Amino acid sequence: MLILVTLGILILASASSTERDDAGYFVKRQLIWLALSFCAAAVAARFDYRHYRKLAIPLALFSVLLLVLVRIPGIGTNINGSWRWLKLGPMTIQPSEISKLAVIMLFA
Repeated sequence: MLILVTLGILILASASSTERDDAGYFVKRQLIWLALSFCAAAVAARFDYRHYRKLAIPLALFSVLLLVLVRIPGIGTNINGSWRWLKLGPMTIQPSEISKLAVIMLFA
């Protein structure tokens, strides 16, 4: 896994070095998300996986709600002609990412 992560960061660095004034912009962002992901994985590993079963249906229903909210003007955000994002303050999220996790948990 560490080899894949390292290769991904190196490829990102070489591909994005001329995109902006700050050549490391995307690499820095990726490293921040990588650190957050490792922290989340460490926390998730401490819980018994059988408890996740209770969260599967509520998470699936919540993700369906978010997917519906995307289509409501004023709540959903149209970016490049696609209604895929929800704007939450200074950041946007894609409910489809939450839906992927919900489907995996539901089918498991």
